[in-house]
Amino acid sequence: MPWPKIYPSIQISMLQAFLKQHGIQADIRSLYVSFADKIGCLKYTNISQAFLLSESVFAVLLYPQMKKDALPALKKNIDKRFNYANLFNQAESFVEETLKKIPFGDYEYVGFSTVFYQLFSSLALAKRIKESYPQIKIVFGGDNCCGEKGSHLMQVYPWIDYIISYEGEYPL
Repeated sequence: MPWPKIYPSIQISMLQAFLKQHGIQADIRSLYVSFADKIGCLKYTNISQAFLLSESVFAVLLYPQMKKDALPALKKNIDKRFNYANLFNQAESFVEETLKKIPFGDYEYVGFSTVFYQLFSSLALAKRIKESYPQIKIVFGGDNCCGEKGSHLMQVYPWIDYIISYEGEYPL
């Protein structure tokens, strides 16, 4: 999910290899590439370097009341060459397009690996998956899920079914 810099996650590839060794097929989707393509790579790179502001782009999908404060902050703190007025709509359409493009109904589990700036984009998509496919189990892992942070995520966002703290190989 957005916002890492444009590099694939080696951790996810290692987890996929581990699962394959145990007879479990897992697909990897590097959705940040699709979002960077949607908004433009230069704009994506500029926003991805602004940690809290990048989170606000998808947070407004969960907390619409934030939009009035998020847009001025983006305009003030990120490269002035870009028009950010449509960014929230692009984030919403990205989530909806992803929901249509990937055959989520074919999966029993959908997992999200989240680091600092990927939390709200992952939560927004996970919520839409759960609304559309309530039978799918939503699993979150990554740095945002370690220790108490993970249990708090499950309390606040009830569409998360499982949290994996620390290395994913052991709980799986």
